[in-house]
Amino acid sequence: MSAAFGAGALIMLIAIVSLGIMVRKPPEFVSGPGARGVRLPTWAQFGSSILPAVRFDASTRRSFILILVVLFSYSVGGNAVETYFTLYATHDLHMKPAAAGGVLTFYAIGAILFAIAAGSIGNRIGRRPTMSIGLVCCMAIFIPMTWMGSTFLVIPEALAFGILWTLVFVNALPWITQLGGVESTGTMTAYYYLATAGGAAISPLAFGLIQQATGEYRWMFLYAAGFFLVALVCMPFIRHGEAPGTLPA
Repeated sequence: MSAAFGAGALIMLIAIVSLGIMVRKPPEFVSGPGARGVRLPTWAQFGSSILPAVRFDASTRRSFILILVVLFSYSVGGNAVETYFTLYATHDLHMKPAAAGGVLTFYAIGAILFAIAAGSIGNRIGRRPTMSIGLVCCMAIFIPMTWMGSTFLVIPEALAFGILWTLVFVNALPWITQLGGVESTGTMTAYYYLATAGGAAISPLAFGLIQQATGEYRWMFLYAAGFFLVALVCMPFIRHGEAPGTLPA
C-alpha cells in the first residue's frame, strides 16, 4: 500500500514539473512591470465567485441549464458503475477481488486508446450527437448486464464501456465552454465541475441506499441507464454550444 502512495506522489511530482517546463502562459495574461499587485477579494466578490453570473439570452440560458442537467445526470449514472463495479464483480459474480479490480484496467485501456478519436468525432459531427451516441451505446450494454452478468463478459464489456464513455466525457467540457465563448471559459469550466462533481458526490450515497434495499449490486446498471436516459431526453432541446463548422445535429 505504501508503494502505491509513493508511486502516486512521484507521478504528481512529474506532472507538476512537466507543467512548469512545458506550458507557457500567453503574454496577454502576464503582468508587466509596474502592474498592480493582486488584492484579496471582498466577501461579496468571494460569494459571487461561488456561483458566477452568466449573461445569456433566453434561448442560450435554456441550453445552458439543460447542459448542466445532462452533465449532472450522466455523472450520477457513470459514477455508480465506476464506484461499485468491483463490489458487483466480487459479490454478484463471485470473482476474486484481485481479478475484479483487474477488470477495471481494461476500462482504463479503452478510455486511453479512444480519447483522441472521441474528440475528433466530436469536432466532426458535433458534441451533442457524439455524446448522445455514447450514452445510447452505454445503455445498450448496461441494460442487459442487469440480468445477463457473466465473468466471461465483464472484460469485453469493461473495454467497450471505456471506449464509449470517452465519447461522452471527452466532449462535455468543450461543449459547455463553447457555449460561453473564450471570455467565459473560466466560468463555464467552474459550472462544468460543479455539475459533474455534484453528480459524482451524490451517486455513491444514492445507489448505496438502493443496494442496501435490494442486496445486489447488479441494479447499478439499470440505475445508470436511467440517468443516461434523463440526459438523452434533454439533448434535443439544446440548441447552443456547438463549435462553428460542425455538421448540424
